[in-house]
Amino acid sequence: MSNHRIVVIGGGHNGLTAAAYLAKRGREVILLEARNALGGLAAGETFSKGYSHAGILHDTRGVREAVVQELKLLEHGLELSGKAERIWAPVSDGEDLWVEGDELCSAVGESDRQHYAGYRAFLKRIAPIIKRALSEPAPKPYGKLWPLLKTALGVRRLGSVDMTELLRVLPMCTADWMRDLFDNERLAAAIALPSV
Repeated sequence: MSNHRIVVIGGGHNGLTAAAYLAKRGREVILLEARNALGGLAAGETFSKGYSHAGILHDTRGVREAVVQELKLLEHGLELSGKAERIWAPVSDGEDLWVEGDELCSAVGESDRQHYAGYRAFLKRIAPIIKRALSEPAPKPYGKLWPLLKTALGVRRLGSVDMTELLRVLPMCTADWMRDLFDNERLAAAIALPSV
C-alpha cells in the first residue's frame, strides 16, 4: 500500500464519505474545505444574526444503508426519520398546497389525485431496482456482465408498461415528467421540489 497522503477537496457529504472510507482503510487523509463548516449542502448556515437555515440537503432518506452501517454513522449522531417530509407550497390566491407521502391537500382536483396515486405506486414499484442500481459500483467496460444482467432482469420483471415508463422518464427533465402527469402546475412544482 502506498504511504502517500490523499487530499480530499471539499467537506460536503460526498467528500466526508470518501475521506472516512479512505481513513478506515488506513490511508492518511487531508480534507480541505473552504467554508468554516463541514457538510456542504447538508450543512446549515447562519446568514444574518439570529437567522439560519438547515441546509438544502436536510433530508436523510437518500443516505445509503450500507454507508450508515459501515461508517457507524448512527453512533456518531446521524438521525434517520424514515418519514417523507411534508412539502408546503404557499399560494397568494386560494388554498395552500401541501404534499406528504401519499397524501395531498384538498386544493387538488380529482384527476390530479388519481394521477398522484398512480405516480406514487409507480415509484414504489421501481424503487428497489433504482436502489440496487445506485448501490452497485459503476460497470467496467470489459468487466463482469452479471451485475448489469441482474439490473436488466429487474427492469424487465416490472412488466412492459412500467419498464417502458421507466426507460422513458429516466433521461427526462423532472419538470417535463411532472407536466405530463399533472394539470395543476403548482402541484407539479411542489412534487418536483425534492429533485432540485
